[in-house]
Amino acid sequence: MRTMIVDDEHIVRKGLIHTTPWSRYGFEIVAEAENGARALERLREGGVDVLITDLTMPVMSGFELMRAAREEMPELYIVVLTCHHDFAFAQEALQIGAIDYMVKTQLSERVLEESLQRIADRIAQEKRLHPAKGRPEGEGKEWEAVLVPASGDRTRALPAGLQELSSELPGGGRIVRRVPEDDPQRLLALLEAADGTGSWRLMTVEPLSAGEAKGDTRASVARGFFYKADSDPRILAHLSRTELLELREPPPAAELERLEKEWTGFRWIYDERRLDDWLSRVAGQKPEPAWIRGLLERSWSVWKHLKPLQGLSGDVPHTWAECRKLVLGWLPELRSPAATAEAGTAIYQALEHMRTEAAHGMLMEDAARKVGLSRGYFGQCFRPLTGRSYHELLTILRIEASARMLADTNELIYAVAEQAGFKDEKYFRTVFKQVMGINPGEYRTRMQAGAQSGKPS
Repeated sequence: MRTMIVDDEHIVRKGLIHTTPWSRYGFEIVAEAENGARALERLREGGVDVLITDLTMPVMSGFELMRAAREEMPELYIVVLTCHHDFAFAQEALQIGAIDYMVKTQLSERVLEESLQRIADRIAQEKRLHPAKGRPEGEGKEWEAVLVPASGDRTRALPAGLQELSSELPGGGRIVRRVPEDDPQRLLALLEAADGTGSWRLMTVEPLSAGEAKGDTRASVARGFFYKADSDPRILAHLSRTELLELREPPPAAELERLEKEWTGFRWIYDERRLDDWLSRVAGQKPEPAWIRGLLERSWSVWKHLKPLQGLSGDVPHTWAECRKLVLGWLPELRSPAATAEAGTAIYQALEHMRTEAAHGMLMEDAARKVGLSRGYFGQCFRPLTGRSYHELLTILRIEASARMLADTNELIYAVAEQAGFKDEKYFRTVFKQVMGINPGEYRTRMQAGAQSGKPS
């Protein structure tokens, strides 16, 4: 891509031209200029695909250059080069037509190369999305744009000036109304540069007509984002009007029951065909994200204590693509060579019974009977697959159940102990400290103080 650099600082301009690996990312420097006026003259001669310009320059500023170039050369890709880490500058550059934003004070070698790769990716994506650039103003559609932090706090606010134009989505993220069709990618690039707190995911949404827009559609949009967002934050997702209308209808309750029953039957662990079928049906039915997340979190609440799975992540992500990746990442460790497929499936079914019935102190022979194994064979398979004895794992699950009660209720400690299956309060306190590291009273105080402050303890 034939590229022009415009900056009034001679050293900065020459440094960028001669020390940056442009060709590695598909750029070729064909021109340079020290102000907007000289740059515009050169642009009019043709042969430039990408303009990288400073904003504050004598004779003609970068803003003035961008406006003139955008009017005369709508096919030109524009990248802003500035010292200003400020959303006001980013917003104005976005409105004019920039596709990305580079802060000069942050251009270390690593950051610079990441920026070039990002810019190259966005230009390639813009070419796929908008092969015919330069439509007259007013002929394009207006989208809604969903912006969700790619990592960290999903309730993170947008920069001032954009927060006021958006509304909150269930589960985190914001939806921005009335975004011009050509602007979503620029919105994402400039937001990341102005925000400075991490990358964002973007999904455009084709708005419904006045007759179709009945009630609040934000829950449907959030559900659409969950299933449409790619595991790579750089990939733009789009939710069409037809898809949005379909998402207003929940999946049949009977189908969700079948999906949950098949998941907790755990035959899919040893049968790839079953797993592929299950994943495909979930993607087709598109249940609420909370349903999927709950299913995975409940299983992980037990699996995280299995020795073969320790060291793996159990943080359930916020997109279906990442949930699918998480499950596939668990699979090799779940498929223990220590047991046959039949015995292994039975052990995982028993773990589910232990999770739901831990407080009742289910004996090992009861667990074995529930899954159709003899007590002896069950014991032979249990420790090699889980890395723990049955009693050890059951005790951990009972203590975790009591910890939830301590955090969520004001029940007296002896009552919590009884409900978790411990008849002796003193023994309960001893075991609780062994598992959790602190005594029950300290745990309750810490958790309730964290809940009041809004911060995790």
